[in-house]
Amino acid sequence: MGQADTSHTGQTGRPRPRPICLLVEDSDFDLKRFGRILKASVPMELHVATCLNDARKILAQLPVNLIILDNMLPDGLGVDFANLLRKTVRWSKVPIVMVSDHPTPFLYDKANAANIAFVLTKDMFQPRHVRDALRQKRFAPFVTNTSKLANGL
Repeated sequence: MGQADTSHTGQTGRPRPRPICLLVEDSDFDLKRFGRILKASVPMELHVATCLNDARKILAQLPVNLIILDNMLPDGLGVDFANLLRKTVRWSKVPIVMVSDHPTPFLYDKANAANIAFVLTKDMFQPRHVRDALRQKRFAPFVTNTSKLANGL
């Protein structure tokens, strides 16, 4: 969905790469809302898939650093897709944030087995979850605004 922005520089003066985020969501309303949340979290390159098949195509082409994944998609369950990703060396450690309209205890159990960073209702999803997921998985160089993190935003 765009080129890496080189307007942010690190301490060496060289451009700091932006993380590449894959947002997998089929609702237009939620795509817009999540886009605003992601934009408020950290500078990133955002790619969108509205189904798991499209997500697979993007993952085959890009070195994604973060996945925001709806659970109920037209071609399958996000949590099952996350479990498959965890069995692939290339995607085994990429942070995943699962969003669902109505997470169930069963979903939490499957998400825990897939080592998903967060399972949230769509209303609970906030910029801090993105920053925490990147930080949790040692992508700290991408998390540049620690003052917002400290303030719980």
